[in-house]
Amino acid sequence: MLPAKYNGGVTTGVSGVAGSSAHFNGTNGYAKIGQSSGAHINSSRSFTVSAWAKLDSKPSRAAITTAQAGRNSPGFELYYSAAYDRWAFNQYSSDSPDAVPVRALQPNGTVARAGSGST
Repeated sequence: MLPAKYNGGVTTGVSGVAGSSAHFNGTNGYAKIGQSSGAHINSSRSFTVSAWAKLDSKPSRAAITTAQAGRNSPGFELYYSAAYDRWAFNQYSSDSPDAVPVRALQPNGTVARAGSGST
């Protein structure tokens, strides 16, 4: 596990389900992990991204949990989509201003439950 550098509205050491956690304020809090520039993940190859996230309330705009920055377009984004009212994953066709996202959405009517799969 790589160490994180927290920025903005982040509170660490918050009591969580399995030990302590970090709480992000939903406005400007984020964690930067790994190298300071360049891609962390080669998104032209197979990769996995996951997050354990809890929304205090449904946001009125996208709530990104995980992303890889690019010069013009993100390499990928895992986020709660207010527009679709569910979790979404985008991977962009290229790192260009006109890149098109390929999107996967959480199926309608599914929820994640501890100790079981999606239902």
